[in-house]
Amino acid sequence: MGGLPEFLALGIVFLYAGIDKLTDPAFFNPAAPGYIGNQLAEFATISPIGGFLTSVAVPNPALFGWLSALGKVAIGLGTLAGLFSRAAALGGMLLSLML
Repeated sequence: MGGLPEFLALGIVFLYAGIDKLTDPAFFNPAAPGYIGNQLAEFATISPIGGFLTSVAVPNPALFGWLSALGKVAIGLGTLAGLFSRAAALGGMLLSLML
């Protein structure tokens, strides 16, 4: 089981990543290179869940962008608050493995 430094680091990293996505003007802009739709399409070519990404996520990039960003904020806040630490850590691991 991880100690306080590991939980703090996990919480801060996920909270920062979620806020960064929500405040990045390129993340939801289809004309920008950092657009979530472009990222999903690229990840789909190398991901073990490429079929899911291609058939479900790529056609709905804004939804999956919001889910990813808000999920990261929730994982970060949950970890920092000490609520459901193991569930937050598991959610963070799954989110990281998917993309």
